Amino acid sequence: MLDLKKKILDGSIPSDVLSAIAALTFPLPPDQILALFPVVHKKGGAGIQEAVSRSFSEISVDVVSDFLIHTNDTEALTFYFEIISDGGQENTEKYYLDIARNPTCNGEILEKMATLSSSIVVNYLLNNHAILKSYPKVFESLVENESLSPAQSRRLQEYLKYGLVGEKAAAAAEMQVLEESEETVVAEDPGVAETGFSGKVLEAYSELTVEESEEVLDAPSAIEIEDDMDLNTYQKLLKMNVSQKIGRALKGNKEERTILIRDSNRTVALAVMQSPKLTEKEAEVISAMRNVHRDVLRALAANRVFMKKYKVVASLVRNPKVPQDISLGLLHRLTDRDLQLINRDRSLSEFVRRAAQRILRGRKKY
Repeated sequence: MLDLKKKILDGSIPSDVLSAIAALTFPLPPDQILALFPVVHKKGGAGIQEAVSRSFSEISVDVVSDFLIHTNDTEALTFYFEIISDGGQENTEKYYLDIARNPTCNGEILEKMATLSSSIVVNYLLNNHAILKSYPKVFESLVENESLSPAQSRRLQEYLKYGLVGEKAAAAAEMQVLEESEETVVAEDPGVAETGFSGKVLEAYSELTVEESEEVLDAPSAIEIEDDMDLNTYQKLLKMNVSQKIGRALKGNKEERTILIRDSNRTVALAVMQSPKLTEKEAEVISAMRNVHRDVLRALAANRVFMKKYKVVASLVRNPKVPQDISLGLLHRLTDRDLQLINRDRSLSEFVRRAAQRILRGRKKY
């Protein structure tokens, strides 16, 4: 495969072979053809380039998605992003998200995505705090995107104003390192004394998550007690209102996050997912939880850092609480063994189980 790619690049492959690859008549599996399309397009003439674009739309959506999610070739991701952006392709938004979910997707591609008019793609970037922190230019491109809705624009401004991204976020991260060794003690007003955030900042965080009212922020929220909860911590959190719980969710310890992720108020639970202290081990546990809000699982699926872990991906697909669109998008990343388990799991929707079966059949063909 690599030899063929090198021969195409050095010009030792005749044009009729390039034409056969571009027309999908060359005897290679579709996934390998997709790996060759970028170099064939580069070395071929106008007719071959048009054939590549046309043939791309004829390849199975499942095969294309699997390739876009798993390929380690950044140049191929750039190529397909441009092919999709040129228009004329079905499943455009799905392919954009597949590219964005690929761990090798670089900041340059994400920055271009931030200029798109697709509300789905923009929301994916807005919900992925890890991307916004890692690639500041993505955030800048989102700010300049004229197709953003008023709610999306307001959310970006709140991110910047309250230090969730940008220079303030960097300063907060430095403070976090200093606080790691300190013992967590709940003060009279945890929202200020422990987190360093004022009540107004915490309220603003809630607004950019679900736009809760002040009455809701001041109200208590329920947490159903579980066997693995620390009772002392649970009792302290039980006395807090939503605003105070958000403070603990953002800057609290592992025990507090374990409890607050199951809070009945989704604003509190989503705040846990934004905590810089949240670890990969915690993400693995959350991915299998069936007693958390669906939006928590969506936020986890949008986190590129955690989604590099196979255990997180596999647990999300096996979790019947996970929205079906997320499960379907992750099936291609599972091993054959896990797909077989999914196919036999009656707790999952029949649609997801059939999709797993189709992927297995497709893999056996090649």
